[in-house]
Amino acid sequence: MWLAVMVASTLAAWACSCAALDPRKALRQADAAFIGALVSRDEPQPSATGVVNGGQVVAHRFTVERSVKGGLGPTVTVFSSASGAACGLEVRPGHRTGLFLHLDNQGQWLSGLCSQVEPGRLLEADRPFAVPAALATGLLIAVATAARRSVRRSG
Repeated sequence: MWLAVMVASTLAAWACSCAALDPRKALRQADAAFIGALVSRDEPQPSATGVVNGGQVVAHRFTVERSVKGGLGPTVTVFSSASGAACGLEVRPGHRTGLFLHLDNQGQWLSGLCSQVEPGRLLEADRPFAVPAALATGLLIAVATAARRSVRRSG
């Protein structure tokens, strides 16, 4: 005979769920954005009972390879939850990432998992939209036709 035991915890469960990110919209809404590599990050401090809270905010230090928006210097400290499960940044030291940043009322840069993007996607979001050739040709024909009609009416 088997005995099943269920253990319930009073600790909060964390789960992060990000909506699909539109890099152009995120770039417009961000106070700053950059591509860089993580240099170091603080580790979350355990509570008096030894429990580590993944939602604890910690500092992440990056070298800035390219500032896409905002006046960032060669390094930046970004504050985020310690765990990706709590929507904190998920990047290993030495690895590159793109980040959209928001400035809090204390002058600190904030970001998180849902504001993290591949560097190429961040660069693409910073480029102007290209007008397809067929659309540009159609617009030119429409403008020329309208101008010709206007000249005939006035002459």
